[in-house]
Amino acid sequence: MLKRYELLIRQQPQRARIQGLGNKDRRQLDPPPILQLFIAAENGTFLPDGEISTHLACHATLVDQLSLQPISTVENNASMQHMLIGSLSVSPIHAIDPLPSSYSIKHPNTVVNVNQHNQYSPSTSPCITLNADAQETQNAPVPGIFFIFSDLSVRVEGLYRLKFTLYDLNNPNVHEPSTALCTIFSDVFTVYPAKKFPGMSESTLLSKALSKQGHKIPIRHEARNKKTSVNTEETTEEE
Repeated sequence: MLKRYELLIRQQPQRARIQGLGNKDRRQLDPPPILQLFIAAENGTFLPDGEISTHLACHATLVDQLSLQPISTVENNASMQHMLIGSLSVSPIHAIDPLPSSYSIKHPNTVVNVNQHNQYSPSTSPCITLNADAQETQNAPVPGIFFIFSDLSVRVEGLYRLKFTLYDLNNPNVHEPSTALCTIFSDVFTVYPAKKFPGMSESTLLSKALSKQGHKIPIRHEARNKKTSVNTEETTEEE
């Protein structure tokens, strides 16, 4: 059965403190990017969340904010280091969605085409759209398929986007690259030098809810800036 895949960025990265050229004291993107996966059958009917391939993976690539060209490495003492570090490829996880009102599903009677700027072509409309005024719901739990990028860091200050690509790793021919199923770009985010970094924000409802379900996400229970005490509570719950 043919399937159509669509990624939705449920949590956009907004800022980070420069990581620099060392690997100690990691400076993760804030908030951590979180994507949700929707899978539809050929006839446009969305499949149950349980029908997920274990061979799927989502990969993050750092790109220029305007040209969308990949930014892979930076030179350091005649050697090259990766600009984006952390877990660049993650596997899907099942979790209960605390904010199902965050998005609306339209009947996908046409295949959605997305251009290089993450914009939908005029002849079609997105099947999944974000609602800006979503609130935490008390309704029945809604399961979802998520990709959590909890430890990404960028070495050099600047304005960037992330390119997220969903891959099918179950390629019977080991000599051929994995199949790319769909791609989406994040909003622009800022990587600040240490003296200009405004501080880390309080963790979102989505991050807190997924962390409570046992998924590895650093949690801050209040915003942390330069004037905040070093004793600000921060925890990490792991699977």
